[in-house]
Amino acid sequence: TITSTSSPIPFLAQTYGPIAAPANSLTEIVTPIAGWSSITNPQAGITGRNQETDAELRIRRAQSLHSQGAATVEAIRSRLLQEVPGVASVTVFENVTMTQDPISIVFSTNFVAGTSAQVNLDANNIGTATYVSSSLQVMNDIASILLAQPEISAVTVGGTGNRELTIDMNDGQEVDIDFNLAGAGAPTYTESGGRPPKSFEAVVEGGSDADVALKIWQLKPAGIQTFGNTHVVITDSQGNAQGIDFTRATPVYIWVLVTLTLNPQETFPANGQELVSEAILAYGDTLGIGIDVIIQRVQAVCFSVPGIASATVQLARTLDLSTTPAYVSTDIDIGETEISVWDLSRINVSI
Repeated sequence: TITSTSSPIPFLAQTYGPIAAPANSLTEIVTPIAGWSSITNPQAGITGRNQETDAELRIRRAQSLHSQGAATVEAIRSRLLQEVPGVASVTVFENVTMTQDPISIVFSTNFVAGTSAQVNLDANNIGTATYVSSSLQVMNDIASILLAQPEISAVTVGGTGNRELTIDMNDGQEVDIDFNLAGAGAPTYTESGGRPPKSFEAVVEGGSDADVALKIWQLKPAGIQTFGNTHVVITDSQGNAQGIDFTRATPVYIWVLVTLTLNPQETFPANGQELVSEAILAYGDTLGIGIDVIIQRVQAVCFSVPGIASATVQLARTLDLSTTPAYVSTDIDIGETEISVWDLSRINVSI
């Protein structure tokens, strides 16, 4: 007896713009449909974009000057942007040396009591660092575990809050490093770099995996390997299976708190707070892969609305929407394989 069945169905958003739809986030049936009992999206949706501005058009024109080429960094980037539907932002990195690039690992928050990090090298557990006295102690323990491996020549702890590891390999070595993080409040992490010798990495926002992979195969130099966190197998014109790797930009969710002081000599619109929020969102949506969020620029766009004497801005970043944001009054660093994601629901403007 069959009591229920499921079927994949393509959906389109009713609202234009860069609206993120992470996997398994669309679970509510807003308009009841006879026979439907549940819904979910097993894969992340393709993020859209707003209407192109004049400034974006001029940038696209400059990029299109490379669109007839292939096999170069500029041509690969330009043609991914121009020829793959849905692609909104691309950055291409290459490693022209005979050694693996340094690996950069950035943890989202400090380690706290009760948390630990199991360190894996090439899928093998090589040790666990457990919180004893401080987050820096955990980071130094991770560095010591990695330094004990013959493939690794140096590990440096640094960055904001000492939450970044920079890992160098010995000549001729190539490794994969990842972590199993445990405990309530354990941080997440992002990894960049680590490109093998004579390889390139395309970091892409938007477009389908299949379309992006096929275009990279058509453009890449012969004999040069691709690199990234997304692996797709395509079939070439000779019927052979070809594995293509590229990187999906890691979304960094941006949170904004703004406190306005009004200028009594000017008229502040009745919907001024909403206009300030929309101006901040419009600025955020112009930022592509690897572009830092500059707090003074967020502050500056507030003054596009009349009647404001001063604006105090605080920013926060999280790697998921369930994490409580920790606001700061400084710029937000965006890694080379990350992209900032903005939404009106995370922009709070008060007077």
